[in-house]
Amino acid sequence: MRTKSFLELPQVEATFSKRSLGKVLVFVAGGRRPDKKWLSFLVRKGYPFWAVDRGLTYCLEAGITPTLYIGDKDSISEEELTRAQKTMVELVTYPTMKDLTDLQLALKEASNRCENASILLTGCWGGRFDHLYSIVHSAVWADEWGISTIAMADDKEILYFLKGKTSISLDFKKLPKNISLLALSDHCIGVSIDNVVWPLQEHTLSQHHPFAVSNKLHPSSENQGINVSVQKGWLGVYLNF
Repeated sequence: MRTKSFLELPQVEATFSKRSLGKVLVFVAGGRRPDKKWLSFLVRKGYPFWAVDRGLTYCLEAGITPTLYIGDKDSISEEELTRAQKTMVELVTYPTMKDLTDLQLALKEASNRCENASILLTGCWGGRFDHLYSIVHSAVWADEWGISTIAMADDKEILYFLKGKTSISLDFKKLPKNISLLALSDHCIGVSIDNVVWPLQEHTLSQHHPFAVSNKLHPSSENQGINVSVQKGWLGVYLNF
């Protein structure tokens, strides 16, 4: 029987230690369009969806009716808004001139509505670097609002968020091309990773010295998956497929 520390995506199964996942909520943002079959996998898991601005377009194209739309409407058409209203999607709209991004507003809204929610972000890759930078650090920032971001993910890339003290075991259904560990705080202390070509054991990673990138599964470990842990700090575990 699966526990709440388990999250399955089409490419990989993740089991978290010392971290309990709350209600999983899928945010579809307006970056690179996720593959429709990849999104359908999440629908079959029964997760509720929120559309963040252009993410509404991606949901409608995939035949998904989100529970809620949030955004400033600058990236969607009136026709799409009308379709959403007809299917009883709740609309939470903001003016274009605002202090927070659409995603930050969505994370804030989730903190007000969903106690102990765990967010899975998709539609967040691709596009401008400043947008991606903001998304990554907004996911960490949301912890201050009582919201846990599990991962940024689509069919091509995944970034898991680990806050020490915790660990993650990844069992791959599709082998990643690269595995990278990214310090999302000034320092990540006690970082370990096994079953890769360049393992680490209780190592300290610095945000200013990002050398732990482009690692590979060890050829003898392709059927075993990997285990990553961090004792203190925010660590990103990045995979591309």
